[in-house]
Amino acid sequence: MGWHHLNPEDEYRERAMPEIEVWADLTITASCRKCGLFQGAEGVVNADDDPRCPDCGKKAKIKEISCDYQWYYWYCVPGCLPSSECFGPYQSEQAAIDAARGFNDIDYE
Repeated sequence: MGWHHLNPEDEYRERAMPEIEVWADLTITASCRKCGLFQGAEGVVNADDDPRCPDCGKKAKIKEISCDYQWYYWYCVPGCLPSSECFGPYQSEQAAIDAARGFNDIDYE
């Protein structure tokens, strides 16, 4: 898992905690009776070997598990619970970081 700053140009970033956690995980496609099909990170959807729908929280039935790792992120400070849902999948770590930073118009190049 990698930790990243939302704004890598911020002059205070050396003293600030990172705000994005990025990791690679398998992707699960599951079915919820109420909400239908959904996808998510295996470690999030299938936590404690009890797959749950991220929308309604009801038990879900796993339909497929990918054999390739893909990238996910959520907004989170180290040592704390995530402050957002899990976003993804993305094809690369950089794509996940770029998506997390994409909420504003700052040019990070």
